Amino acid sequence: MAFQISIGDVLMLSKLAYDIALAFTSRRKSAPAEFQEVQNQLYSLSTALESFKSLSTEGEEQTDQRPVDGISAIIQNCHMTLKHLESLVNKYMVIQDQDDKSKPHKRQWSTEISKNWKKVKWTREGGDLAKLQHNLGVHINRLNLAVAVTNRVLNQKIDRQVDDVHQKLDEIYGWFTSNLKNRTDFNEPRQSFRPKEDVSSVLTFSLYMESPDSHDVVPICENACFDPGWLQSSNNQRVFKCQCYLTGTAYGGGHHEHLSSYSLSSMSLIARLNGPSQSWKIWLSSAKVSKLTPLVIRNINPSQLAVFEEAIADLATTTARKAAGRGAGSLMVFPSVNPYTSRTVISVLNMIWYANKVPLKAVVLIIVQSDTRILYNQITNLRLAANGHNYCPGSIEMIQMVHYRNLSESREWLFNETADVVFYLPPEKGHVSSLDDVVRLHLTIDSQTRITVGENTSTVSVHQTDCLSATEAGQESMAKGVHAEIELSANYLFRQLKYLQEGLLFFKIQQIQRYEKLVFQLELGLLMIYNYHLADATLILGLNVENDVYRLLLSNGSKSISLSIEVPLETLSQIAGTEEPCISLNASCWIAEAGTNVTHIYENQKDPTLTCADQDSQQLLALMLQSAASGGHRGNLPILGTRHSDSEMEDGD
Repeated sequence: MAFQISIGDVLMLSKLAYDIALAFTSRRKSAPAEFQEVQNQLYSLSTALESFKSLSTEGEEQTDQRPVDGISAIIQNCHMTLKHLESLVNKYMVIQDQDDKSKPHKRQWSTEISKNWKKVKWTREGGDLAKLQHNLGVHINRLNLAVAVTNRVLNQKIDRQVDDVHQKLDEIYGWFTSNLKNRTDFNEPRQSFRPKEDVSSVLTFSLYMESPDSHDVVPICENACFDPGWLQSSNNQRVFKCQCYLTGTAYGGGHHEHLSSYSLSSMSLIARLNGPSQSWKIWLSSAKVSKLTPLVIRNINPSQLAVFEEAIADLATTTARKAAGRGAGSLMVFPSVNPYTSRTVISVLNMIWYANKVPLKAVVLIIVQSDTRILYNQITNLRLAANGHNYCPGSIEMIQMVHYRNLSESREWLFNETADVVFYLPPEKGHVSSLDDVVRLHLTIDSQTRITVGENTSTVSVHQTDCLSATEAGQESMAKGVHAEIELSANYLFRQLKYLQEGLLFFKIQQIQRYEKLVFQLELGLLMIYNYHLADATLILGLNVENDVYRLLLSNGSKSISLSIEVPLETLSQIAGTEEPCISLNASCWIAEAGTNVTHIYENQKDPTLTCADQDSQQLLALMLQSAASGGHRGNLPILGTRHSDSEMEDGD
């Protein structure tokens, strides 16, 4: 049965810690110095529990049970440690003889413990007194951290409620001044109480449709936005509405009739398009055709990128849970296993190759993005070399470049650190196809993969990569250390591969990777680093599960500025031990600046310094880093951040 948090539990543990601390004061003059240190820590633990008791009832009223579960685990760990100490006190303390029988009996440590205290197993794991001191310190840090985080959450909730009240009062006052103030004739028509729509606060973008006659795109609406109910469960829900009439770019109905023909399907997704520009593709049902129709989204204001990224994640979550409910998979959504944790995840298409038309040559190759975008190009040869063996698969039918994000069991998005370049092989002429025939080759590309162009600029080489082959029957085989040479319009392919690597680096700067574990997430308000002033800043600490290297991910509220800093454990421990008003890091920093049409990525070699405008936020950050450096994240810590709700993971269309 799970340990349930209550006021009685907290008070009992606080008193127990205090009583055990009193026991350690017995025979203080003859007791070792380590006993006094333990006594001081027990008093601190009792105080931390005492200050924590008021939060237990507040935690029970929270609608989100996850923080309460984390707090329960902290209390339970304290409970087990103190119970073990209590058993030692009962075992090794004896009652003192005293003349006045009416007074309470006093206890003292036995002679045995005074002589052999170093041999006693002071922890449940058999640790010595130093280990006990470490464990008590971890408990104190976790309790203080939980109090700080919970208070911050409650304060933010109160602030939001106050802001909502102020907004409603402003709306009422605005309506009053417009309709009633200074009015003499109450027969005049009144204005609507509904406030005017603030166009600047709405996420708007340009919509384009791929032309069937060329490989260009045709504009549909220059000022579109998502319909307020577009993510509702109904597959026939309208996705877009036209905002052109609000900006003066169109009159009458605008593009409403055209946009109303697009609705969500169970396979709808939004994926970033590989390339230098800020573009995305969305697949929708159309009333005009009987297959998924792709539209291109561009011209998103950098201040609205965070809102748009949230919409992408919400749609991906909806599509992922529907695919999981059906038990079906496709190129866009399929179940897989995280190779770093061996846990099941749902992989969702996140980025695809967006290719432009290139000159035709003698041989024709069809290059497909997902299952919709087609262009013609030349390829003359593909040669793979590994372990002294060469393999030439012959002609190539299609090429795809794809990158995936993964929805974990804990409802967190983890991004692949690699992308796949997929070559589709056609059946050989005159050959009867077999289930053992290789039909696909997957080359793995990451942001560090070496890619070069041959001297004659007709060959692109991918060095020391992994290659997976798949047969018609679904059998897969992996080869390591493969050297791949691809002969086609080299400059074009080389650029696309470089764009792919830049896209992988961009997502690494912004997002937790699948080989990382989320340690904590904090909302810090105004954060200063280098010459950036990040408003509504978010800080995420991730841990590489393979090499125990930490990574700080920083971004402003709109996510137009993102920074990534790798911090070894030794550096994190040094940071946590300082009391400076700012946090200095001995590390380089990768920075991504997202504009309306282009993203700029670069590395700053100067040591960054983090400074929060709010002193409480700075202290909370230092406390969180201290807990992470001491290994506190390996237990249950409260996470201050936004997560998907439980309803998002329910099955069903």
